[in-house]
Amino acid sequence: MITAVIPAYREKKNVVELTERLQSTFNKHDIEYHIRYVYQGTDGGSEVLEKFETEDVEVDHYPEPLGVGKAYRIGFHDLPSETKYVLTMDADLNHQPEELDEFLDMKGTADIVVGSRFINDGDFAQLDSWRKIASPFAAKTLSGVFDVEVNDISSGYRLYDVEVIQSIRNDLSFDNFEFYPEALIRAAQNNYTITEVPINYKPRKHGQSKMNEIETAFGYGKLLISMMF
Repeated sequence: MITAVIPAYREKKNVVELTERLQSTFNKHDIEYHIRYVYQGTDGGSEVLEKFETEDVEVDHYPEPLGVGKAYRIGFHDLPSETKYVLTMDADLNHQPEELDEFLDMKGTADIVVGSRFINDGDFAQLDSWRKIASPFAAKTLSGVFDVEVNDISSGYRLYDVEVIQSIRNDLSFDNFEFYPEALIRAAQNNYTITEVPINYKPRKHGQSKMNEIETAFGYGKLLISMMF
């Protein structure tokens, strides 16, 4: 079974399409799945998702924002016992469910498969201008400092062996976007292997990004300092 853990904050206009496309992808491959949303906000998105709620889809609702890292930590606990892999992805359709095929092809070659915008055949042309510079720079800096051989350390589109999540989830402490590199650094420190597949980043169809550039930069700085000393 693949359990998809998806944090969402005020993504009412995106989550229905995401759920339908993700279910279609799982069904195409005849994969047993469970989708867990950690839904934050009071825009009605959790109510919209209720129509999908079955044993295969669950929605944990929090009225106030938690931060993406804290939301993932919640979602990583009490996973279904049948879970073999944990899928993480954005709720805003930046990540294409149909590209999961690439992850499935590679899942036996490493403990973590990361969807990368910055390798051959990956695409980040539609990133915001500042992120076209900041994201590759942050990836190269953090990967170099912590000796993690990943080109896109901030990508949230990943497929983990469940053992990785069970091993690192209690060591994860960052609440915001710095969670993404933290998880890979923790995994690498525990000698888990990582590989990458190319993905095509797409702009969100509805709503606005929740990333605050200044807050994220400070968060990455805190991560760098806290994990070095």
